[in-house]
Amino acid sequence: GSGKSYSATKLLLRLIDAGKVAVVFDINGEYAELDVDEFGNPNRYAGRIVILNPKAEHPQENEIPLRIPLQEMTYEDFADFMGIDSNTQMYNELIVYWGTARRIDLNDLENWVNSRVSNELVRIGLLGKIRAARALRLFGDFNLKELIKHLEENGGALIVKLKGITRRERTIIVSFMLRRLAALRKAEEIKPLCLFAEEAQLYATREMWDDILTRMRHYGIYPTFITNDPRTLPDEVFSLCDS
Repeated sequence: GSGKSYSATKLLLRLIDAGKVAVVFDINGEYAELDVDEFGNPNRYAGRIVILNPKAEHPQENEIPLRIPLQEMTYEDFADFMGIDSNTQMYNELIVYWGTARRIDLNDLENWVNSRVSNELVRIGLLGKIRAARALRLFGDFNLKELIKHLEENGGALIVKLKGITRRERTIIVSFMLRRLAALRKAEEIKPLCLFAEEAQLYATREMWDDILTRMRHYGIYPTFITNDPRTLPDEVFSLCDS
């Protein structure tokens, strides 16, 4: 009861008490039961803690499947996530699709590839990437803004469950969440919020660090880093301590 996660959860609950919203990247599954007491019964935080689980099939209790809408991604993002090189015809076809499609999703993309891509090798390659994207179960409908607006009424936390998934999947999910949060704050569609990054070195790329440490705070997204090994965090984290 005196370690980093205990302290972080106490800080998180006090922020919720103050009516704030926080997004938590939970890599060890330590934040999932903040809304129940020691006997498993709902406590005063019930309804204010929402678990976003990328492996969940259906919503249940306070847990919601986390999905990444293709509609909110660029063709560059999708190509990067799925390992499609920018110097290939497959990449060029994605550019055309993203530029002409009215609603972008995997089903529509598959139909477009089957009907519009004439090069057989390119078509087979893209269909393989689409099958892989479906197998990941990371892409689909998801309204992050609506969830945050609901929690803003009384304060709450979105717990992004990163335990039990691959490093690649963690990176994809965190990248999407950071980009989407920044876009919502830049447009002032949500209020300022807190970001809890547990063991961020396990999923943050160099670009993510630059975003979290510079751009995010100017938009009103305030990070807290929780780690057992501070030496794994970049020097830029500690340079902020004298501000």
